[in-house]
Amino acid sequence: AEGADKYYVKDGDRFCRYRRQEDSSRAELTYKQKPKDATNNIVRVEYNIRVDGTPPEVIDKVLTEIEGYKHSFTIYKRCAIFNFQDATIVYYSVADITDGKVRGLDHFIEIEVNEEMLHNLTESEARSILDKYEKRLEPIGISPYKRLRKSLWEMYKR
Repeated sequence: AEGADKYYVKDGDRFCRYRRQEDSSRAELTYKQKPKDATNNIVRVEYNIRVDGTPPEVIDKVLTEIEGYKHSFTIYKRCAIFNFQDATIVYYSVADITDGKVRGLDHFIEIEVNEEMLHNLTESEARSILDKYEKRLEPIGISPYKRLRKSLWEMYKR
């Protein structure tokens, strides 16, 4: 999967991501908010809304003119996605394309607990799923000590 993720911000810590995949008609708005006292990305509010078929310029107008969001940045992601029963592992390359030109290229491996299970798990149970996959990926240098504490939003926001 690949395509641009356009991020919008409101009130400093509330943000929305508009994702439209190049290789399909799938498009999605994701509203996210991390509690001010959160120390990780496990505890957060997140809502995903499918907007397939809605023109990107309409999404932009609704977010900026009606909902009061401001565009913060745009990244281009190319992903390889591996789904498991309790988690998804994604290898992705990210380039900041906010100003219409590529600025930097970063590579990440993300381990995410299955969203359908997450609301039934304690933070400790969710963390143990992440730990399990980190242990399996240890031979290629993945470990809790190298884990990023910031989300893409926190790394690229302006």
